[in-house]
Amino acid sequence: MRSFLELLRRLDTDGPPFSNHIYRLTAPSSLHFDDTILRIDAVPAAAAQALGTYPTPISVLHWMDAGDSTGPIEAQALASELGALLTFVSNRRVQVAADEVTLGMAGSDIVTFMPASINDTEVIGPIEVDVKSELERVSGLLRGLPGESAVAVGAAIELHYAATLLHASDVNTAYTLVVAGIETLAAHFNSQVPIWADFSARERFDSVFDALGLDDAQAGRLRDEILEGQHLRLQHRFISFVVDGLPASFWDTEVHHYTPQLERRPDGEELFNGYGLASSTPMANWVPKDIQILKKRLAATYAARSQFVHAGVKSHDMGTALAAAAGTSSGQDRKLALPFAGLRRVLRELIFAELGKAEEMPLPDIRLIRFG
Repeated sequence: MRSFLELLRRLDTDGPPFSNHIYRLTAPSSLHFDDTILRIDAVPAAAAQALGTYPTPISVLHWMDAGDSTGPIEAQALASELGALLTFVSNRRVQVAADEVTLGMAGSDIVTFMPASINDTEVIGPIEVDVKSELERVSGLLRGLPGESAVAVGAAIELHYAATLLHASDVNTAYTLVVAGIETLAAHFNSQVPIWADFSARERFDSVFDALGLDDAQAGRLRDEILEGQHLRLQHRFISFVVDGLPASFWDTEVHHYTPQLERRPDGEELFNGYGLASSTPMANWVPKDIQILKKRLAATYAARSQFVHAGVKSHDMGTALAAAAGTSSGQDRKLALPFAGLRRVLRELIFAELGKAEEMPLPDIRLIRFG
């Protein structure tokens, strides 16, 4: 709730100028109230319906911000926190569309809500593979894996699915699910033990050992004890599994960015014509190719996961995706966690690597055929 608490501070101390922020939300009942720090307007006869759900009333959330205008990254974080707060106080599922931006013309009350999530837009692009043949191939490979290996790979595929569904609305939770997917594979397929040379904080500890005047035997004993720590062992297993498992061909691929194709008709109606390719960036923008830098970035990735799980610290937002797309996160900043789009592709590549070790088995001789 850091962004919300900061908003309360600004409203209490900074004063005008005020900026207005508008987001859509859904809740089991229409919400409609004002005369407090938020205003929510019910939208008559409007409802949203996701797959597997009943229609849910739509309302519109308004808030004012004091001082300097809140940027899109800060507004997105605040909208998400307000959804969490409304869900908590109502004890109902209240979803704020934090991944939308509001567009409008000066002097007009008409606004358009546009999707703004850019964490990984490739997942909304047109399908470019033969889904039927790929489904049959991957199913046959899954069937060809030994029992427990198939379970581990299947669990990683399910975690990849959950992260893909969630990344637009809650990238930090989705990020944690991707890390969990890699950990699931590493736990089954990687038995390496940590060594001191791979410990990211080894230089700091070595300098402390020197300052304390420890001899080689004493320092070695402490190094062994440190390496026995469960968190460090899990982090090492995570890093080594990724580094050893990614083939060189992984960096020959690109990350594609898709944007909605909109057509405005003379009568003012806006038509959506699907998503089109806007740009492509090298994989190295998202996942560094230099192994030593990659190890540091993976250590930061695991730390980001742990900080979110254990302390609720959020390290990912629209800015992390923008930096990678622009190529500004691929440099020497070794403390920077990998962006979601890069890490998701790492998980997918590692799943395919394990599937590639199986001998494809035939599927049951069942064919569903369409008649008429």
